[in-house]
Amino acid sequence: ALGSMAWDEQDWERSLKAYETIAEMGAGNPDVNEFEANKRYGISALKLNKGDVAYRGLMVARSIKQDDFEVDYNLGVIEYQQKAYEKALSLLKQAAAAQPDNAAVLRYLGNSYFKVKGYKEALSALRRAIDLEPDDKESLFTAAECYYELGNLEQALKIFTHLRADPVLGPSASLFAGTVHLNQRMYERAIADFEIGLKHQNAKLETVVEIKYRL
Repeated sequence: ALGSMAWDEQDWERSLKAYETIAEMGAGNPDVNEFEANKRYGISALKLNKGDVAYRGLMVARSIKQDDFEVDYNLGVIEYQQKAYEKALSLLKQAAAAQPDNAAVLRYLGNSYFKVKGYKEALSALRRAIDLEPDDKESLFTAAECYYELGNLEQALKIFTHLRADPVLGPSASLFAGTVHLNQRMYERAIADFEIGLKHQNAKLETVVEIKYRL
């Protein structure tokens, strides 16, 4: 009961402690729902950025029941964060099959496909994510990278140009846009792109160096 209250209140510290105890007591105990206890233990740990603990709990939960959306999605996120992209794909595809209109699932699915160079599949998932959440600029940027890799430079350039002013993605978008124009020998436009990129105050050093070199 205490665990359930903490879970409902999103008090993840208390929830983690309660479900850790329940999960430990639950092995072989018919009065304990082992699946639910380990799932909530894992998700509570994930909310507290305790990835290793979350992974253990969720893996135990999945060994008991293999078609739960929350378990598949959260394990997929952990695998993605650990750069195990093939494992992430397997889990996230199952999660997407369960909830095909979940923007967060589609975002991670698209990014996982992108990491393994499945650009067409990545683009399909990311476009659906953007349709659901039009303000998702990170997915829009990755979609532009997919277009770039697939050789659709016109569409890639359209998105990168649109994102040049973004305070977070602007420097990288400017670098991409300028590089496309540079390769097309449209030097004046390339210069304009690179100069926009250099106006951003919070750009990463390696991005600034690359922009200056190409400029």
